[in-house]
Amino acid sequence: MFTEFNYVSSIREAEELAALIGRQGRADYIAADTEFIRITEYFPKLALLQLNIAGQVYLVDPLQPGLALVLQALLTSKARFLIFSGSEDLEILASYGQKTAAMFTLPDSCCDLQLMAAFAGHSFGRGLYTLVKDLCGIELNKGQTCSDWLQRPLSSEQLSYAVLDVKYLPELFEKLDGLLTERNRGWFAAEMTERRAAALCRPDPARCYRAVGGAGALEDADLALLQYLCQKRMEFGQEHDEALNRIITGKALCQLSHVHPTTLQGLVNCGMKWGAVREHGEMILSWIQDGLTRGIPEQLPLPFDYFAHARELNDDLRRLRHVIEHRARQERVMPELLGGKKALYDLCLSRFEGRAGWLERSWRRELLGQLPLIDFSKQKNLPARPGTSSDAGKQN
Repeated sequence: MFTEFNYVSSIREAEELAALIGRQGRADYIAADTEFIRITEYFPKLALLQLNIAGQVYLVDPLQPGLALVLQALLTSKARFLIFSGSEDLEILASYGQKTAAMFTLPDSCCDLQLMAAFAGHSFGRGLYTLVKDLCGIELNKGQTCSDWLQRPLSSEQLSYAVLDVKYLPELFEKLDGLLTERNRGWFAAEMTERRAAALCRPDPARCYRAVGGAGALEDADLALLQYLCQKRMEFGQEHDEALNRIITGKALCQLSHVHPTTLQGLVNCGMKWGAVREHGEMILSWIQDGLTRGIPEQLPLPFDYFAHARELNDDLRRLRHVIEHRARQERVMPELLGGKKALYDLCLSRFEGRAGWLERSWRRELLGQLPLIDFSKQKNLPARPGTSSDAGKQN
């Protein structure tokens, strides 16, 4: 197994690595990966940063001094920044950059190779080792996925695993780039621009309720309570660095908002775990009472899955899904890139609110063209909630 690497754990080593990063230009590659721990905390703890620069692998120990120097150079690099299934990596690097180097940014040219494979029409969601085997002809052996990456010293097996995460990314990029058409290469670049921006976007506690599964089935008063509970849960989690599901699980949120329990046993009956009830139960009961007293806000946008519960629109949604999958295959991109059911529900919601949806923006609009209309007249009891467009039933 390949195990050659440079372990960066001192200020001097960090300075040398930062200088090397600074010398990389737009024609160069920097491959990156992170190992992190996120079990009981809201904010992930960076345990190791792996970089491949000019064929040399560097393992940066964030528990030692010098991380800020490396991040300052890395986050402003002009080199092509290669990652694999890297949405969390981007978020962690941006967050740590702000915390340690006072820089909330990311490299200009981010390139997620798992995503690139989908734009090349090769596969969607395949793991790194499968793609390396398929495209590079190299079979790797890994087995440290669930390791304790905060332990020190790291074992030789952990170090080998970490090296392999970045060793073959430049070669894999070259193989995938050869499979892309010029148009798909442009679409991939546009998607990466969006994903980079998303990694730099901080969640809004007052709007996170919209992504809760099942929220679309709630009545207005219950939805208003859900909004309040989600906001308080996120604010508490951020302030105390506690994982959100350790406060209230996602599955329990809608039930709490619908039932309005007034006792600790009532919280348990709504699906909360006993440990969370013991630690946070009284606080959550006070949130419920405060939320009910607050009433329905003037602005209460519909949840993202509102139209997931509109059975009358099933035929329209099936027709749309068929059109989307057909056009994606015609352009040699994996249909899964178009978001599946969630994207269809977003399209319904956006058209209902009189705005362009996710499928009707950026490269997706170019790929899909004009999509079929949705006949909202089929659905009974369409809402007239504050926060929606006055032209809600019209479509562009």
